[in-house]
Amino acid sequence: MERFTRVAAREKVRPAPAEAVRAVAAAAAIAIVLVSAPGLAQDPAASLPLKARLALFKAQEKRDKGEHAEAAGILYDFLSKNSREDNCLVRYYLALSYVEAGEPEKSLDHFQKCVVFDSTFAQAWMKLGETAFNLGSYRIASDAFERGYALDERKTPDLLYYAATARYLAEDAAGALALLEELLSGARAAPRIEWFRTYLAACNEAGEMERGRAAAVRLVELFAGSAEAWRLAHQFFASVRDYREAAATLAVVGFLSPLSRDEERTLGDLFVAIGIPALASARYEAALGGEGRAEDLERLASAYLASYDFEAALETLERAIEREPTVRLWSLLGDLHLMERHYDRAYEAYRRSAAMDSTRGRPELMMGYCAYELGRAGDAVEHLERASGYADSEKTALELLARLRPLKR
Repeated sequence: MERFTRVAAREKVRPAPAEAVRAVAAAAAIAIVLVSAPGLAQDPAASLPLKARLALFKAQEKRDKGEHAEAAGILYDFLSKNSREDNCLVRYYLALSYVEAGEPEKSLDHFQKCVVFDSTFAQAWMKLGETAFNLGSYRIASDAFERGYALDERKTPDLLYYAATARYLAEDAAGALALLEELLSGARAAPRIEWFRTYLAACNEAGEMERGRAAAVRLVELFAGSAEAWRLAHQFFASVRDYREAAATLAVVGFLSPLSRDEERTLGDLFVAIGIPALASARYEAALGGEGRAEDLERLASAYLASYDFEAALETLERAIEREPTVRLWSLLGDLHLMERHYDRAYEAYRRSAAMDSTRGRPELMMGYCAYELGRAGDAVEHLERASGYADSEKTALELLARLRPLKR
């Protein structure tokens, strides 16, 4: 109380007794809150002028009532009228009040000025990082989280992860990798899947594919029983077009948890890409789920054809055409009959395909070939002549015409 009296006399303030008690209580409360904040080793309120203490106290009363905009107004007015008494705590609580009032965009400048006043105020750095991150100011956020982490005696790994994520979002993938590698070293805490997720994304962004591969392998070694980890590894391998590893890791996901229809379809596509159509057909069947879209049935039929399971391919194509005929389905059916040397059925299927799409020359080309095999050289030449008018079939059609035109005569 003696110190408070001396300060009041110096400032020429004459508060009423009750106000004086509240002011002292407010100063004590602020001191308790801020001494407990990381980065503040001593009572920061002790050196505040009385006017600043009173402003903070009045603002705190408003904050306690949930009147955060009013609290911000009190502190803003104080700074406007007392620019020489600008200080760290007033800036901090002004910024905090703006955030609590739903106006974080007004807080950023005040948090930044707060840490200029006291660069060891860890809590202010953390709030600056959080606010900047939410506002999309990722470079500011990353720097703030890093400073907060450096000041944090506990070295909370989440702070470093937030800093790395902000660096990645600020398009500084290399900077993000450096921070994430410290986390993934395990020196501070056991690595987490979400840290690997950001690390792999940063590797992709930075073109560090070998580092990414090594991280993906380590990820599934550390979390061998986690479908999420294997799925993340699959996504990385797929992104770098390593289809064999992408197929293998997605297959493991399927062992650990049910695959979605999209994942079943993707696994089928991957098996086709690496030359194992027999395995692809089973994945496409699973993706159908008893129904399936036309494109799903096309994939399944294509896989059956590639694995020479003609009976299953025929059943699939006929079922698909009955449900929803498409140019592609008719063309696949024609290919199937052609492989089985049923040239009349193949001709009819290609004719149906051509009737649905006149922009491509392949159906005419294939009808020409079938007509030739059926001994109808004249029809074959007519179809090939039409096919020669399309870019996709011109070369082959002209080569065949050179052989067949003499037969037509």
